[in-house]
Amino acid sequence: MSDAVVGRASAIVRGDQALWRVSDLTAASVSDVVGLLGGTPREGSAGWDVVTVSAELRAQVIAADDNGLRFRLVGAPGLGLLELRLAPWGVAGVLGERAAGLLLVLPVAVHISLRVTEFTTLAGRMVRLAAPSLGLCV
Repeated sequence: MSDAVVGRASAIVRGDQALWRVSDLTAASVSDVVGLLGGTPREGSAGWDVVTVSAELRAQVIAADDNGLRFRLVGAPGLGLLELRLAPWGVAGVLGERAAGLLLVLPVAVHISLRVTEFTTLAGRMVRLAAPSLGLCV
């Protein structure tokens, strides 16, 4: 199993759905991501990108800090590590204190799921974003 970071995971909103975007992938790692999470790969400036058809990842978190998580996809452990950046808010700020507590003993198997959330800024602008949540795999 590789400990090299092979891609970056981020949450996006497409229509009324929250989906995962996995980016900066190598050509060799794209088929593993598509096989597990669906989607269509596209070549980008920093490698391959896949907007998945899935709002949930099953992951084994290897490292967690205020900048984010590094994890392997369950089902493709040889793929290498994906990174989910959570800075500047950090794990507790994005996922909550309870979820941050689940990450005290690593590695740990989790579900990272997404939901669409909406809020109005102080300036009165409506914002929609994909918010991640974390739960233990059983």
